[in-house]
Amino acid sequence: FIMTPTSVLYREMRFKPLTAINLAVLGASSCVSIGLAYAGHGVWSLLLGGIAGSCVNIALLVLVTRWRPSLSRDYARGRRLARYGALSSLGNFLVHLRNQASLFIVSRTLDAHALGLFNKSNQFSQIPHSLV
Repeated sequence: FIMTPTSVLYREMRFKPLTAINLAVLGASSCVSIGLAYAGHGVWSLLLGGIAGSCVNIALLVLVTRWRPSLSRDYARGRRLARYGALSSLGNFLVHLRNQASLFIVSRTLDAHALGLFNKSNQFSQIPHSLV
C-alpha cells in the first residue's frame, strides 16, 4: 500500500508532500515511542512507535495521492507482474544473503560482544556507500 502512492508522488515530482509526510511520520513514531517509553513499556515502545509511523505513512500517502487499490481481471498482466515480483524478490533475497554471510561466518568464530562490534562497524562502513 505504500509503494504505489509513493511512486505516484515521485513520478509527478511532488517532493514537498513527500517531505511533509516523512516529517509527520518521524514526529508520530517518535512521539509514540517516547511516550510509551516514558510510561514504562520498555522495548515495546520502539515496536509500537514503528507501527504507528507506518500507519501514519499509509494514511497520509493515500490522502495526498487519492489512490485507492482496485481489483483487475487482466490475468496476463497479473502473470507478468507476478513473475517480475518473484524475480525481484529472489534477487533481493540473494543480496540479503550475501550481505549477511559475513555476519554468519563471524558469529561462528567470535563471541556476542565481538559480533556486535563487528556488526556496528560494518553498518558504519556502509554509510558513505549508501549516501552516494
